[in-house]
Amino acid sequence: MGKKNKDNEISYEIKAVHGYLNKKQNKVLVSISWNGRDPQLEIRSCWMKDDKLHIGKGISLSDEEIDNLSELLRLAQKDKLPVYTESGKKAVDFDDIFESSGDILEKRAQGYTTEDGFIKLSPIPGGRFARRNRHDS
Repeated sequence: MGKKNKDNEISYEIKAVHGYLNKKQNKVLVSISWNGRDPQLEIRSCWMKDDKLHIGKGISLSDEEIDNLSELLRLAQKDKLPVYTESGKKAVDFDDIFESSGDILEKRAQGYTTEDGFIKLSPIPGGRFARRNRHDS
């Protein structure tokens, strides 16, 4: 098994077929050993020819990438996938903020403000819970 490029022969061995990702069975999750190295988990296009599985383009996944992909897939099932801006910063998910801070509306009603997307834990001057001066009694 293998492919040739102009300099070397690249060999691979499919160590395990873990499952197909669709009914067409043209995408597969496999463990593949490249050039005799330890097998890696990969997602690849595939097809059957002469009763043999052939693989095409795909990606290899490190253990860290598998963990990250697993977490993203869990979030996708909950319709909670993160969104990143073009600059690579995670976009603010206000639903997440409001869910994790059930009392945020109460804080706003008490006069607390927000700054750059963060709750500023000091009431606005003259707000309902402004600190009284000791001599104001």
